[in-house]
Amino acid sequence: MLAWSPDTLARFGAVSEATVREMVAGALRHSQAQIALAISGIAGPGGGTAEKAVGTCGSPGVSRGRRVWRACTKLVRQSCGIRAQAVRIALQGVLEMLGKRTETA
Repeated sequence: MLAWSPDTLARFGAVSEATVREMVAGALRHSQAQIALAISGIAGPGGGTAEKAVGTCGSPGVSRGRRVWRACTKLVRQSCGIRAQAVRIALQGVLEMLGKRTETA
């Protein structure tokens, strides 16, 4: 359903704006949704590199025709964890796209 391009994945990697944008575009293309959201990142504890450290993530929200990109590059382990932080940030982006005021915790 996400239908990202293997070429994009090979060229930019899974944790990249290009790949995540394709994931969102595929979700919109293959559904009746008006908004789609995708997150890709390195939650750890391993898997990070000098270029893409643990805590690096990206999350675009797309409303047909309008895009919001959130790059989260400095997430740190806290009680709620990296994954939970990424989801919170991504959902804040969707709320902003819908014109709702958000506050960060």
